Amino acid sequence: MFYDDDEDEDDTFENLENYVGTPFENWLDYHWINLPLDLRNEPWDNIELLHFYTHVYCNVNKELLPLLLDLAEKQFPIITREFRPLIVDRINEYLNDFIERFLWHMFQLLHDQKLGVDLHEKYPKLEEWIPFYARPQKPRSYDISFFDDFPPFVTEEYKLQEIEIMNKTELEYFNKFEMLKRNFVDTVQEVVFKYYKEIFELDSDGWIMYSVIIRDEYEKYKDCFEYLDEFIFYEFPEEDINLNYTEFTEKRREICENRPDLKR
Repeated sequence: MFYDDDEDEDDTFENLENYVGTPFENWLDYHWINLPLDLRNEPWDNIELLHFYTHVYCNVNKELLPLLLDLAEKQFPIITREFRPLIVDRINEYLNDFIERFLWHMFQLLHDQKLGVDLHEKYPKLEEWIPFYARPQKPRSYDISFFDDFPPFVTEEYKLQEIEIMNKTELEYFNKFEMLKRNFVDTVQEVVFKYYKEIFELDSDGWIMYSVIIRDEYEKYKDCFEYLDEFIFYEFPEEDINLNYTEFTEKRREICENRPDLKR
């Protein structure tokens, strides 16, 4: 029997075009840019990646997403009023993006430790980050020196009263901010630590970087939902969801001028 080489080649290409990858293979294709460079050679055979996908990524996404949505609705209750498809999609997009970014940061951090990467060399500002990221924060505190540049006729009694009010206000703001952050961190850690126990193997420098990563991700989360809070409050039309910051700010200014009833 004789075979037509061209026919065999056509069959091969047809098989490739019709090939449907496994969920793991499709996931690798989608997240190729997130893979550490040393794992990009035949990643579908890599046990580390397969374990991360099956035991961590899938489980955390499934369990954490509804918890984060519930948290966002409690912290930014205005989003519960929103049913417009583009806005609902954006809410889910923000939460999905956070989970994916955070998990990939953790994977890279653990992979670096496995390879013996010097985090001080990779992150030259590591020591500078410790006071802000890895130590308990304190509220800003004012004292009598705050009034040094004020006119001399300002009385001591007035200064002391104002300082007390200012410190009380700062403490209330600080406690509110810390509670929002703590609720977010606790929600994330409860699920991530449950499925990604390798995190407990981080060394001291690794834990500093963990603190940096989760704090930065909280700030992104907060910024995104504060933006949505304003978007919904000022009754932006759905199609404006993709406005850039300058366009959004300008349109918000116009809304405030024309709709004084919406001012906060």
